[in-house]
Amino acid sequence: MKLILSLAVLFLSPAVFAATWNEKCPNLARCIQAMTEISGQKYLYSRDVGEVKVAFSRNFPFSSEEADLVFTMVLEQSGLSRIRVKDGAFLVLRANDAKGKDLPLLKTDQKNAPDLPETYDLVTLEYRFSYPELGAEAENVVRTHCNVGARITRVDRSGVIFITDSAKALKRVYQMLQSLDVKPRGQP
Repeated sequence: MKLILSLAVLFLSPAVFAATWNEKCPNLARCIQAMTEISGQKYLYSRDVGEVKVAFSRNFPFSSEEADLVFTMVLEQSGLSRIRVKDGAFLVLRANDAKGKDLPLLKTDQKNAPDLPETYDLVTLEYRFSYPELGAEAENVVRTHCNVGARITRVDRSGVIFITDSAKALKRVYQMLQSLDVKPRGQP
């Protein structure tokens, strides 16, 4: 009985099934398949996207706890992104094409921090300045804190700026916007 229990523990142990990202993801199609197995999420992607080669250091463990973060990082590094089309289903496409799709929109201001995901998924942040005249100056500063392909749109005189970038980048951008959103000198 002890022997059977020991063998069951050995064969059911997560360490036995542990794999590295290199083993699971030699290309994006296999990586997507691994994500489907680990999360139950469904993905739609084109063949050219699936053929993107992926590489990791040998000691990079494949774990369910970090799979979403690492997978979205791989997509971002490959110039790709995933878009949620419905609960549990995603479309993987080039990041520039994704920016024209219906992305999550998070409305925020100085006092209301956005609830950004812990991934590299694309998100649009709408920030409303307490002092609308700061929008023009902030637009230039924001560009230095965003990723190269970020989309930034300022609505003239309204004090609203829209920024589409990865959720990770938008966390930094939001903190920077908060620090800029202070009463200008000489204003009553």
